[in-house]
Amino acid sequence: MAQKRHGQLRGALMMINPVDIAEYMKKLDRENLLLLFRILPKDISAEVFSYMDSDQR
Repeated sequence: MAQKRHGQLRGALMMINPVDIAEYMKKLDRENLLLLFRILPKDISAEVFSYMDSDQR
């Protein structure tokens, strides 16, 4: 069940600009931030990471 939800979330995130994902991630706690990074494909997570504030990395 969790895999299906992660797949759905991944699909939805793929439609969002990486800049917007990075902005949204400012609102997440550390646990959810890490989960989101695990769900994203590596190329997208690397791009999102490049847009994050240095204190968030």
